Amino acid sequence: MNHNPLISLNSFRGRLLEWVQQKKKSLITEREKLLQDIASAEEEFYAKQSTDKITINAQKSVFKQVQGLQEQLQDTREAIGAVEFEIADSDDFIMTLHRRLEALKDADLASSLVETIHFSTCPSCYAAILEQDESVVACHLYKTPLDAERAQDRVVGLFNDLSIQIKQSERLQDVRRDRLKNLQAKYATIEGQWKLKAKELSELRVLLTSKVREQIRELHRKLGYIDKSIEDTDEQLKLANRIGDLSARKASLDAERKDLDARIEALKRSQTTRLRTARSAI
Repeated sequence: MNHNPLISLNSFRGRLLEWVQQKKKSLITEREKLLQDIASAEEEFYAKQSTDKITINAQKSVFKQVQGLQEQLQDTREAIGAVEFEIADSDDFIMTLHRRLEALKDADLASSLVETIHFSTCPSCYAAILEQDESVVACHLYKTPLDAERAQDRVVGLFNDLSIQIKQSERLQDVRRDRLKNLQAKYATIEGQWKLKAKELSELRVLLTSKVREQIRELHRKLGYIDKSIEDTDEQLKLANRIGDLSARKASLDAERKDLDARIEALKRSQTTRLRTARSAI
């Protein structure tokens, strides 16, 4: 059974044309449906313009509230920083007072442990110093009267002053720490309010962009895709027609080839006849 490639090619071309035309018809139908959807969405969008105006006003109001809360957060944050600095500075001051108090205790202890110094010679001229009456409370070298009670009272006074300063400073620290806790609680409250308002503002912005507007964008994207698909089907139609032209050209070439084959065969027969005639004549 002979297989005719031309018939097969024409059959393929016919099926391809039918498929491409059907596809284009389907795309055109879908495009018309999309245009209707776009028209409906745009009508809904413009009908919601008054609602959007309300949304814009609400957004402005919430935005101002968010700004106000941000300013309060900034002020509270600065107040917290200032109190924290005061607490740290006062901690250093109290630590210094404690060190002074400890040094004073050490000095008093050293004074009680170390006895009065007696010189046998003068530290300046190295002259011998005569023995003095030990019952007299005076400087062994310069004979200046020594008031031990007054010195002790002075030490006790310094000790009491330092203790009072420490207690007062610690009470002030307690006040500062209470104020810091209150500021931190205030900051947490304002921050919570700010987060809620910021979320509300974000939701209003989403409403303002509108789901309908996003839907319109999506429909236009689909429309662009369908238009591109229709252009592709037009190219496929051109390709199918090109295949038809090639088929016709091939058929013409096949006919010319057959004609040439027939001529060649006729020439061969004529040449053979002439050769036979020539041989017979010889």
